[in-house]
Amino acid sequence: MKKYIFIIILPFCSFAQNTTQNILLDSGWSIFSTHIIPNNNNIVDIFDSIINDVIIIKDINGNVYWPEFGLNSIGSIEVGNAYQIKMHNESILTVYGQQADCNTIIDLNMGWNLIGYLPLSDSFIEDQFQSIVENVLIIKDDSGNIYWPEFSINSITNLSPGAGYQIKVSSDLEFSYNCNSIICNEYNYSCDGGTWQSEVSWAIYNENETLIYSGTAPEEGVICLEDGCYSVYTSDSYGDGWQGNVLNIGGIPFTNENLDGCSSCGPETQIFELCTPINLVYGCTDELAINFNLNANSDDGTCTYPENNLDMELISYYDFDETINDVWGYSTNNNEYALIGTNEGFSVIDISVPDLPVEMFFIEGQNTTWRDIKTWENYAYIVCDNCNDGLLIVDLDDMSGQTYFINTEFFNKAHNIFIDENGFLYAFGGNPYGVMILNLNNDPTNPTIEGSNDTFYLHDGMVKSDTLWGASTSSGEFIIYDVSDKTNPIIMSSHPTPGGVTHNCWISNDGNTLFTTQEYSGGYIRSYDVSDIYDIEMLDQIQSWSQFTDVVPHNTHVIGNYLVTSYYTDGITIIDASNPSNLIEVAYFDTSPQYQGDGYFGCWGAYPYLPSGLILATDRQNGLHVLSTPYSELFND
Repeated sequence: MKKYIFIIILPFCSFAQNTTQNILLDSGWSIFSTHIIPNNNNIVDIFDSIINDVIIIKDINGNVYWPEFGLNSIGSIEVGNAYQIKMHNESILTVYGQQADCNTIIDLNMGWNLIGYLPLSDSFIEDQFQSIVENVLIIKDDSGNIYWPEFSINSITNLSPGAGYQIKVSSDLEFSYNCNSIICNEYNYSCDGGTWQSEVSWAIYNENETLIYSGTAPEEGVICLEDGCYSVYTSDSYGDGWQGNVLNIGGIPFTNENLDGCSSCGPETQIFELCTPINLVYGCTDELAINFNLNANSDDGTCTYPENNLDMELISYYDFDETINDVWGYSTNNNEYALIGTNEGFSVIDISVPDLPVEMFFIEGQNTTWRDIKTWENYAYIVCDNCNDGLLIVDLDDMSGQTYFINTEFFNKAHNIFIDENGFLYAFGGNPYGVMILNLNNDPTNPTIEGSNDTFYLHDGMVKSDTLWGASTSSGEFIIYDVSDKTNPIIMSSHPTPGGVTHNCWISNDGNTLFTTQEYSGGYIRSYDVSDIYDIEMLDQIQSWSQFTDVVPHNTHVIGNYLVTSYYTDGITIIDASNPSNLIEVAYFDTSPQYQGDGYFGCWGAYPYLPSGLILATDRQNGLHVLSTPYSELFND
């Protein structure tokens, strides 16, 4: 497992959009410059994120920025200038703004100057200063290397973005870089498309193993690469792969897969070769596909796969231009709707004509991976985790999406919610650490609080007949509450699940069997005899249809004698649980055939309760799936 440090990010080649440059600042003295025109060029603001590592900064005129003593006579950072800096520790400075014009005129005064570097990639120092070579006495970098034309001494060789140089000239003059001397190919790049983007990083090294570009996700822009071959490093800091994110450079995709099967073993880096100029060969690039093209380096969307389904048929799908998460359903006398949580908000899709889904409206919210949705009467209730949106209440009688309410009186975030048959909403795993109970009966748009219990963290839960069945990922158990007194939820019993990470649970219609999922690689759907909650017994366990034993289950739902479960890379499954001691998988549909095995991409949510018998599945990367199955005729038997 290779560890690495990203040191410099070259700018995007686009002048019309904001971009960034990351500059490695060594401990001790060095010289730096930037080719970014900062959105805010105040030196205090530019260095704010690494201020604890900064000792002092100097310009050529003797001005200083000395944070420890509150001194600042530099004021602002200017493109074309360089600055001496002394650091306590090595750190990376990120500069945000627009790409400067590479041909910007730089004024050099007779004697010593500090000059910045503006081109987009390395170039030869002799080529760049040829136009004023008769006036150049000497140039120095911060490592003691020099360019001394008079004596034909050159130990600097290349000028590099992010670096600065001392230059002594014999007279006042104007200078600009020869940007045409740098021959590079411009390629669009992007890194996006999945979850857990804070764990994603990537870098490009040249044939001399010099880092020339690095980035994170989400990110896009234009990159300039000279002819040659490069090593592309893709890294995941957690060690469980890129979760659907893809780095695309000039049409060629790169990603990071969880090759060692360990989901939390620390940083994992994979290395690929990229040669320029890029010659795209279009075809199917997925080795799992029937028509995989070994010579293709750019996927053209023609991949076809073996039939990864059993007794489930795809009626239609609705593709989103963003990552989606959970799903719930809603119906009226004449219409059926899919209620979708996305990373950026809440969407309502009309599926009344199942093969022609249409988005009715979208309500924007804070960007987050987690949203959960439930309904009561004609209202949808939406919460999110790692956000501050509170409780969004949407009147579904108004399909224009203009009638909604935001309530932050009780909490800002919750991981999941459930609404029981009596109109009580249960919020789990956020500001309500355990469970908080709200009453929707008096005014569905203005809930009132009944009670709470924060003894244990609850990730999810459901309620039937005044009994709350809660799943705790942190303690690895399901916890049973008496909620007959909504003002005072009382824990009655609990039971651990082997392997922990108890993600969700759902009780059978007769109240005697609890079904659970565990959100980790190789987890199971399990059944438990809870007819006596003080003498609980596990009855059976099952994994999904594929041959991979490391797939991650997500959420299971009980409908009649069946379980409908979202199962990440294996899609959606149906289990016959009529005999809880012998769980049998009877149907499935792979919503993301491009993924297999471990990973938290693919199918997130499932909803089997529409009157039509249609089943909804939300795939993080592949959108809403509207499915049918012959088993829906048996769901309510």
